[in-house]
Amino acid sequence: MKKKALVEARRVLAWMLCVFMLGGTLLASLPVSAAEADIARGKNAIACHVESDSLTPANALDGKSSTRYAAGGGCAHDTWYILDLGDNYDLSRVRINWESAHPTAYVLEVSKDGQTYTELKKVTDAPVGWVETSVSGTGRFLRIREVTRALAPYGFSMWDLEVYGTPA
Repeated sequence: MKKKALVEARRVLAWMLCVFMLGGTLLASLPVSAAEADIARGKNAIACHVESDSLTPANALDGKSSTRYAAGGGCAHDTWYILDLGDNYDLSRVRINWESAHPTAYVLEVSKDGQTYTELKKVTDAPVGWVETSVSGTGRFLRIREVTRALAPYGFSMWDLEVYGTPA
């Protein structure tokens, strides 16, 4: 009986080892983005205009889909939003959950000093809801600059902003 239990224990151990090794292989084969963290969460942001005290730029960075940032119409047609990541990052993608008052075209720009910006990507025909954009650039500041609006009299409004990248 002891020999049978020992054989069964070895079989179970061999099976567990295979599962562990296969699991490691599967994890290693996952795309890098699966392990990336949102580096914008809880960071500071400013904007050209804030519609009200309850619709601040920080709302887009709080991880809650029930809060949002809204510019209102106060920026005319030069609406911008600047995220300060606190340090330089090599950026890989940006995800924005737009509300119905959103830019249909906008430019994502990056800066190391908050003064000189370089275009990462121009997005056109952006819909309401989540828009994910692959980018490649290094900087501390990410600026979203409106080009055209979906609803002309309103500024832009976003529920969530997520930024992914690695420390530079």
